[in-house]
Amino acid sequence: MYQLSVPIMNSTVNSSTREEYLRQFKACEVSRVFIVPDTDVENGTVRDFDALAQNLAFFSSHGIEGAIWVGETVGHGGLTHDALKKEVNRFSPLVNFQGEARPGTTCPLNEAFGECLEKMFAQLARAGAKLIRLNASGSLTGNTVALSELPAYSFAAFTVEE
Repeated sequence: MYQLSVPIMNSTVNSSTREEYLRQFKACEVSRVFIVPDTDVENGTVRDFDALAQNLAFFSSHGIEGAIWVGETVGHGGLTHDALKKEVNRFSPLVNFQGEARPGTTCPLNEAFGECLEKMFAQLARAGAKLIRLNASGSLTGNTVALSELPAYSFAAFTVEE
């Protein structure tokens, strides 16, 4: 037995597209949809929160588990489209073994960053999903990053408890 999970951007799911997505997901026997919200990690907020909650509820009400996939946490080890729009990341970047700061990353040990993540995940938890997946990796797109100082993080997923 397998379970098919599909990621989809929250911004593409709305009242004019939901039914078509549902039709396609049912035809493919999708059991879980990971909705990727538009997050602002630096401010600890979720844009279009109401749409996220509505989309999660819609798919769940039709027998498809609604989950959340957070696309940006500690970064991807290179400048992404979002990073190019910003002038400066106000948090400490990850540093490689050569002592070089890695562009497009944020060190999870930065206290202010942790506070923003906590605020953002508290808001995401209120959206109604029982599962939140983090998109981050120790490999950070092939860049060697010193992770030996980091506590044991689970970048896979965690469940939301009431």
